[in-house]
Amino acid sequence: MFKKVISIIAGCISLLIIPSWFIYSYPIKAILNFGLFGEYDHRINSTKDIYAPKFENMGFSYEIAMFINYFLTYIYVIPVFILSIFYIFKIINFVIHWYNDLLHQRQTVRKFKKTIFDQLIFILSLIFLIFFISAYFI
Repeated sequence: MFKKVISIIAGCISLLIIPSWFIYSYPIKAILNFGLFGEYDHRINSTKDIYAPKFENMGFSYEIAMFINYFLTYIYVIPVFILSIFYIFKIINFVIHWYNDLLHQRQTVRKFKKTIFDQLIFILSLIFLIFFISAYFI
């Protein structure tokens, strides 16, 4: 039950994040281009287009800083898209079954089956929630 509650909370948050990315001037394009911590490089005599100042200030080289930047970005973005797609299909499936039950005047009992995919959704939910909560502390 705990896994299902965590997954539902993360799914609801991801369903709120996806539209906000596309409504507010398409920041998803900037997130995918620059990463969560990347910025446009406006430094003098720089040959790079993008740099990650948070990681470079910690003492990492440019290559390692950019790897960490994109690694953290895609660990955050991929679960958001997978969770939102999963819950959109789950909502559509629920509506279709509810409509068929209403149309044919029957009551079906649906049982939750634990599969490997549900375990993956729980793991993605935990990853997403950890990044979502830690974003307020960074």
